[in-house]
Order: sequence, then structure tokens, then C-alpha cells
Amino acid sequence: MNTQNLEFAEQATITASVLPDELRIGFWPQHFGSIPQWITLEPRIFA
Repeated sequence: MNTQNLEFAEQATITASVLPDELRIGFWPQHFGSIPQWITLEPRIFA
């Protein structure tokens, strides 16, 4: 077992924060813009 990965997993934290509406519009293109037809996937992800 790789202990480095285990140590990272124990320390990893996911946080959420409120994002102003004007910044939300850029989220999908910034993170998923390289995926062809990403705009058609969004409704399926949240369905």
C-alpha cells in the first residue's frame, strides 16, 4: 500500500463557498470547456 496516498486522503478536504452570480457563468467553460458538447452534459449531470 502506498502510504503517501493514504496520508493525502486523510488530509484532503472539500470545501464549498458561495459564488457570486457573475462568476458562475464562467465555471462550466473554465473547467469543462475542452469537453466536446459539454453544454449538453450539464442537464444530465444535474438531473
